Amino acid sequence: MSWVRCCCNWIHLQTLHSEEELVDFQPGNEPVTFDLDSYKLLVKTLLGKDKNHHRIIELPALAQPAVLMP
Repeated sequence: MSWVRCCCNWIHLQTLHSEEELVDFQPGNEPVTFDLDSYKLLVKTLLGKDKNHHRIIELPALAQPAVLMP
């Protein structure tokens, strides 16, 4: 099974179960909080030793969620 991690400005918004779910993905109006642990996991995944096993899909501009800083 492939997973799609949806992020905006290095903040994890949602995990989808397939690329097909991207069609209906909307970040929502709920504020999101920057989470340092999620950020570290994202950086480790994208820049780590398995970095070539992932791909980044840039989505068209969506309404950006409100970000709350801890």
